[in-house]
Amino acid sequence: MIGLRHCTLALAMVLALALAGCSSDDESQESGPGLDYPYVEKVPVADCDVPAACDVALADCQQGWLSAVSCLRGMEPMSVPIRVIDEATFADELEAMPPEEPRPSPDYEETALSYLGFVELGALDPSSLDARQVENIAAYYSTDTKDITVIDRGGRNDSISQNSTLFHELVHAAQDQEVDLDAYMESFATTSDSDLGARSLVEGEASFYQQLVVGALNGIDVGSLDLAAMLLEMRALRLRQALLDPSPYLMALYVTPYGLGAPYTHSAYAAAGPQGVRDLYADPPLSTRRLLQLDLAGESEPTPPEFLDVPALTEGSFEHHETDSLGAVGLLVYYDYWFSGMDMEQAVKLSGDRFDVLSVAGSTALVWQLSFDDVANAAAMMDLVSSHGLSYYWHVRVDEGQILMVDAESESVRIALVNALGL
Repeated sequence: MIGLRHCTLALAMVLALALAGCSSDDESQESGPGLDYPYVEKVPVADCDVPAACDVALADCQQGWLSAVSCLRGMEPMSVPIRVIDEATFADELEAMPPEEPRPSPDYEETALSYLGFVELGALDPSSLDARQVENIAAYYSTDTKDITVIDRGGRNDSISQNSTLFHELVHAAQDQEVDLDAYMESFATTSDSDLGARSLVEGEASFYQQLVVGALNGIDVGSLDLAAMLLEMRALRLRQALLDPSPYLMALYVTPYGLGAPYTHSAYAAAGPQGVRDLYADPPLSTRRLLQLDLAGESEPTPPEFLDVPALTEGSFEHHETDSLGAVGLLVYYDYWFSGMDMEQAVKLSGDRFDVLSVAGSTALVWQLSFDDVANAAAMMDLVSSHGLSYYWHVRVDEGQILMVDAESESVRIALVNALGL
């Protein structure tokens, strides 16, 4: 599984196509010095009072947002420690954090993913991952210390972005008090696909409620909006954003939980209100296919299909390093990278996948097995692969609705792996 240091990151976007959180990449909502914001004193949202934007470094402001989170989530009032530190202190604390375990050398997993066009070489290095996570953080919630940190960068602290970011992190604090986020992720995140599914519920809930707050702070009657359509548009935007990155699958792990999770949360909220959202944590989405289908009941998560046992078949000739599942989002990334366009219809027909990384004499190899809902879906992908001259790498088990890819650093290694698998 591709490891990411846990952080309740959120990325700011404008209303209707975006949501905000602890990382701000959009300053369009910041007001110039001395200008008043066009806020009313409070705005009702879902029968809860959302306060006017205020200085998030002040205790009264923080308490107002605590009350808003409790009301919108339908929970008892809560208490969360909130500290405010300056930028220099934040930089010192980041530098003092224990370093991540270094990636293995050679990094066979990263090399295998690079063969697919999923990541650039060096992208999985801990320093690169941390640089992505900490850039422009405005606030964050820590599951270790159970508190929220607000970064005071010396300017005004009362923008829409800063207020909605604090609100987003307070939702995470509320989630943690109810379900223990660390235990939740440890229970459900076993592959890259299930990690993305489980995190999408956590970030999606915070992002959905945050969307309501951003609307209110902009003076919009969010009750009059077609939230379902807006959130699906936002989901498409986040997917496209990931695909434009030089390491598209890695970027998808960062940005799509907000886009995938928000419409999923809204579906539960529309059906049963805050309790409907809370109930999702007992049966979270463990695949991105389920998220894309907005399947609250889990009907799209079938029993994992039978795949070739790659480690057993290659024992003695190859060293096995990793088994993972890249999921429907992985298939979307592959389609976009190799065929220049997402195929959502095909991605949601992926019933399961298995990604194995191997090596021999320091040379990297991979086997990616895909299982579809029926034979026709597997055949359709093979037709596309053939039309792009890539069928050399793909092998068909169409009678079982499966296809698999074998790739390696050299042609001799690829042929040896194909023979070992009995293809």
